[in-house]
Amino acid sequence: MVSKVMLECGCAANATDGDGHPACAIHGTIRTAATPNLAGRTAQCVDCGKTTASEMRLPFFQFRGDGSSAAVDQCKCGYFEIAHQEGRTRADHAFEPHGAWQHDLYYCGCRGWD
Repeated sequence: MVSKVMLECGCAANATDGDGHPACAIHGTIRTAATPNLAGRTAQCVDCGKTTASEMRLPFFQFRGDGSSAAVDQCKCGYFEIAHQEGRTRADHAFEPHGAWQHDLYYCGCRGWD
């Protein structure tokens, strides 16, 4: 069973690497991060929008609160910082971190598991 530790990408570990260490199958992350305070936060299903209390045990859980990768690395416009670099065509303004999102993310299984 995968240990539910937080990873730098903001996801609770959802896989293991070749050595059995916690990893994120979505972002390829293996570096751990501090466990966030989830008190009072809710998570929203990425597909159907169903909400529930945020918990690291939720399938494919991703923390998006203060200090998270999603809050720091994504702009208020929705694009990531790289899209704002000179020579990129995605953004016509300076990068401004999104900040804490209202909900964390998870997948409730509404479309099946295969």
